Amino acid sequence: MRTANEVATVGNLLNRVGSLKASLLGGPKEFHSSVNVLAPAVIPVEVDFTKGKFAAIAGELLKATGSLRFDFQVSLGLGFTFGVNTGGEFYIKDPSLNVRLSVNDDPLPAINADQKELSASNDRRSSYRNGQVISLSEGDSEAVKFTVVGDATFDADANQTKIIVAESIDAITLTHRIRPTFDLGLSMYDLISARIDDGVMDLNVEFSLVSKGEMVRDSHNSNFTGSLVDKSGNALQYRPTFSGTNGDTPLLMSYRPPEMS
Repeated sequence: MRTANEVATVGNLLNRVGSLKASLLGGPKEFHSSVNVLAPAVIPVEVDFTKGKFAAIAGELLKATGSLRFDFQVSLGLGFTFGVNTGGEFYIKDPSLNVRLSVNDDPLPAINADQKELSASNDRRSSYRNGQVISLSEGDSEAVKFTVVGDATFDADANQTKIIVAESIDAITLTHRIRPTFDLGLSMYDLISARIDDGVMDLNVEFSLVSKGEMVRDSHNSNFTGSLVDKSGNALQYRPTFSGTNGDTPLLMSYRPPEMS
């Protein structure tokens, strides 16, 4: 809410409304808004390579140890661009449906260095258990590993998972991202083996379905003209984006020659 003495400017509008962004192409009177219509849902997934179909298929040829445990997150949003044209008329255009899928990609919403407490958004208790090694990284810098002490707890009011670690976190800032790690081993006839200890995996995939259309509000009768759906045959545009990394994942390999009789 704007205070009595606050000047109404574009900068103040962008600061007050977090879902708004200034358009890079439409000039100072055009904005883009994105609104979540489905709050991010967290789906815990655990894949144990020593059980089930994988172990049955591998048989005696391949032997696997360890498991992958991660949180799969999905969110759904609506986006649109609006502004005021050179004739002083309000317009809205290019509505979009945005779907974002992510795995193990979490910012740090809070840090309590005195208590060695880190936080992760949403209910992430399944990924941060007692003895679990977690990874924190900032940009392209080398990841730092920490060990969870006790099972994580969930604060429903703040929608945050609280994680206590054994090591000092004085050097950690809110610009770091937190990720669980995994251990995975694979051997072939006990001759060739590969193992990942404290590996890190994260993934971001976003799909946007954009309708190229525009509606303009007539300044004389307040009616809207035009259509948000372009009927020229190029109405929908599909815009996928992808990012991911294996983080700081050491791969250890070994070979044991067979014994000769």
